[in-house]
Amino acid sequence: MINTEETLQLLSKVEPEKMSAFFKLMSEEIRFKLTFLLAHEKEMCVSDLAKLVDASVTSTSHHLQILKKNNVIDNRRVGKQIFYFVNNERVRYFINTGLDFHHLKQGGVTSNE
Repeated sequence: MINTEETLQLLSKVEPEKMSAFFKLMSEEIRFKLTFLLAHEKEMCVSDLAKLVDASVTSTSHHLQILKKNNVIDNRRVGKQIFYFVNNERVRYFINTGLDFHHLKQGGVTSNE
């Protein structure tokens, strides 16, 4: 039996705009990699993250700031160094759930498929 009304109520509770914005943030590969690393490590500094994602410190910093601005990650300063971390269990859950999507095609599916 179709429960359209219940489904629409559930959809209104998940705040599609926020979920869509989160998926857009994660659609940038470097941001997903940074979030993944931070979800599995206690905390990391920009230079270490840049090495691990094979990007410049400037580019890595830029993407970390976008993630921080959108409350995906947080940071703390120790002297001149800034350490980034995930302080949200929902983000960790999403990253770990993403490990189950190995069946998807690399690069995603186009509208022609």
